[in-house]
Amino acid sequence: MQLGTLSNLVHLRLSNNQLSGSIPAALGNLSSLQYLYLNNNQLSGEVPGTLVNLTNLSGLDLDYNRLTVPGDYPNPNNSLHVFLSQKDADWHLRQTPLTFTGCSSVTDVPVVECEALVALYNSTNGAGWTNRTNWLQTTTVGNWYGITVEDGHVIEINIHNNHLNGFLPPELGNLSSLRVLCITWNNITRSIPPELGNLENLHSLDFVMNRLSGSIPPELGNLANLRSLSLGVNQLSGKIPRELGNLTNLGWLMLNNNNLDGDIPSELGNLTNLLHLYLYRNQLNGTIPQELGNLSNLVNLWLSGSLVKFLEYNSS
Repeated sequence: MQLGTLSNLVHLRLSNNQLSGSIPAALGNLSSLQYLYLNNNQLSGEVPGTLVNLTNLSGLDLDYNRLTVPGDYPNPNNSLHVFLSQKDADWHLRQTPLTFTGCSSVTDVPVVECEALVALYNSTNGAGWTNRTNWLQTTTVGNWYGITVEDGHVIEINIHNNHLNGFLPPELGNLSSLRVLCITWNNITRSIPPELGNLENLHSLDFVMNRLSGSIPPELGNLANLRSLSLGVNQLSGKIPRELGNLTNLGWLMLNNNNLDGDIPSELGNLTNLLHLYLYRNQLNGTIPQELGNLSNLVNLWLSGSLVKFLEYNSS
C-alpha cells in the first residue's frame, strides 16, 4: 500500500533508519497528518513542494539527512520555504554533507578550486595534519577545516600550527578569489610558488614560521591588493625583489629572520601606506635608502641584526 493513500494517518515516524532516495511527493496527500518525522536517515534530493498541503501538520523533523538546501533559502516569496521555516526552523542547518568522491562531486566551489585544495592536502601530508576535519570527506569545501567559501568561491585558507609537512603546490595560484592565505607555524619547505602572483584579489599572505627556502618570487609584486605580506622566520635567501615596491596598498611587510642578502631596494620607498617594516636578522648590506624617508605612515622600522653591517659598510 502506498503511504500517500493513508488519508486518516495522523502520525508518521520513520526516524533513525537508513532510508534513502527522495521524499515521496505523495506524502502531501496525507491531509490528516499532524506529525511527520523523517530525521536521521539518508534521504536526498529536494523537499517536495506538496508538503505545503499538510495544513494540519504540527511537528516536522527533516534533520540529519542529505536533502538539498535551495540556494535562496529561505525565500519569503516561496510558500514551501515559509512552510519549512515555520515547521522545522533549522532543518537546512542539519543536513549531512554527501561523501567526497573527487572534485567533480563538490557542490559549492568550481572543480579547479577544489583541485587546488586537494593538491595542498597531498603536498603537505594531509593525512598527518593535526586537524583535517572534513578534508576529502564531504562535498562542501566550505566545511573543510580552515577553508572559507563565499559566493561560490574559496576566499580564505587559514591553517595555523597544524603539522603541515611538505611544500606549497603551484595549483594554489588557481584560487582566483582568494583574499587570505595564512599557513603559519607549520613545516612548509621548498620555495614559494611564483604562481601565487596570480592571486589578484589577495589581501593577506602569511607564511611566518615555516622552513621556506629559495628566493622571494618577484611575481608577488603583481598582488596589487595585498595589504599584508608576512614571510618572516623562514630560510629565504637572495635579494629582496624590487617588484615589492609595486605593492602600494601594503601596510605590513615582514621579511625578518631569513637569509636575505644584498641591499634594501629603494623601491620600498613607494609603499606610502606602510605601517610596519621588519627586515631584521638577515644578511643585508649596503646603505639604508633615503627613499624610506617617504614612508610617512611608518610606525615600526626594524633593521637590527643587519643594521650593523650597514654602519660598518658606511664607515669604510
